[in-house]
Amino acid sequence: MTANNPKPQVHQFVPVLERGDAIGNHALAIREFLRGKGYESEIFVWRAGKGMRRHCRKYLDYPRWSSSENVLLYHFGVSSPMTSFLLKAPDRKAIIYHNITPEDFYRGVSDRIYYILRRGRRELAGIAEKVDLAIADSEYNRHELVELGFKDTVTVPLLLDFEQYGISPATSILNKFDDGRTNMIFVGRISPNKKQEDIIRAFSVYKKYINGSSRLFIIGQNHQVPEYNVMLERLIDSLGIEDVYLTGGVTQAELNAYYSIADLFLCMSEHEGFCIPLIECMHFGVPVLAYDSSAVTGTLDGSGILFTEKDFARVAEMMDLVISDENLKERIIRGQKERLRRYGRERVEEELMDSLAGLIN
Repeated sequence: MTANNPKPQVHQFVPVLERGDAIGNHALAIREFLRGKGYESEIFVWRAGKGMRRHCRKYLDYPRWSSSENVLLYHFGVSSPMTSFLLKAPDRKAIIYHNITPEDFYRGVSDRIYYILRRGRRELAGIAEKVDLAIADSEYNRHELVELGFKDTVTVPLLLDFEQYGISPATSILNKFDDGRTNMIFVGRISPNKKQEDIIRAFSVYKKYINGSSRLFIIGQNHQVPEYNVMLERLIDSLGIEDVYLTGGVTQAELNAYYSIADLFLCMSEHEGFCIPLIECMHFGVPVLAYDSSAVTGTLDGSGILFTEKDFARVAEMMDLVISDENLKERIIRGQKERLRRYGRERVEEELMDSLAGLIN
């Protein structure tokens, strides 16, 4: 606090601030909200991605701000040197938990990431009794915190910037692919827990036996696990299927275009901490067909269509039903629109302030 501002400062710590990353976007949205409420608020990072340095400060500089009257919000999703540094600070502390992917998904794919995830989970368990509050962005994540021994836990969904979905869709995508053919999409970084290989296998059955005039777009960054991306490319070749696009990272305008041409969102992921693309489907009116796992179930909460077995022939039949039955598709989209209200900006902002009340008042 200062003489001119009786409110405590509320600062955020993000190990890696990347453009377009869900955690980074959440942190930026929280900072904007806190500043609008009159709180001094900065974002401190271990590393900043390209073009993001102007949005943040180096965490090692934080002692200039540190105070027992401040509140620290530590976005936890990966092991970093920040953890031990922050635990020594006198400030009041809360973590915002975005989940750590179980390391076994990376066994035999990337030893480097496997050990990073193992270390992160041990690190998380070690701070359970050293923070004042643990905020999870989904009930799935909150239950994990409780199991690890965190006492004061609460669920507050991610703050989403819905204005970015109003950016005009890229005409290059629309001109090329908005042509009456069936377009299926999945959005999410290329990662073994997201099981993009199962999406490809299900699409292969659908294209070969149900609808030859169809495409699949797998949209997401592919630089984190290049080994897995190579596996996917080899699988596509071995199945002998065409019209499967691994797009890599895309701009917001391109992403909006893919959503606008999509007839179906197919999710085979076996581990999600929240899954923002499900919310994006609700916004854009894209019906969701998803494997019932992790946070997917809670994020959809009765909207979309869930399945519990990865029988690719049956999944292909469900894909066809959702796409071809207009009445069913309309009911799915209507249900998703209803669920979208849960993630409204004002509602989530209010929940965030309620969760922090014990620390900032």
